[in-house]
Amino acid sequence: LPIDSARAARDAWLRINQCAVETQAADGPSRRRWSACRAGAVVEYCEGDYAHTWPPDATARVWEFLQEHPMAAGLASGR
Repeated sequence: LPIDSARAARDAWLRINQCAVETQAADGPSRRRWSACRAGAVVEYCEGDYAHTWPPDATARVWEFLQEHPMAAGLASGR
């Protein structure tokens, strides 16, 4: 995914979720997090030259994020 496209998508999600404050993640500048968003939404953005490799600890990070932010009732079933 081209970096410009990724950043545009990130910025769109920040607007959609009305995020105000960025909180820097503990593991460095390649991972950024916005947690002061509408309705408790969180936007997390990771940028790096991973080519076709999975970033270190990516599976654990994705699972942790999904556990912290479960779908609202009705969304999981597509209603």
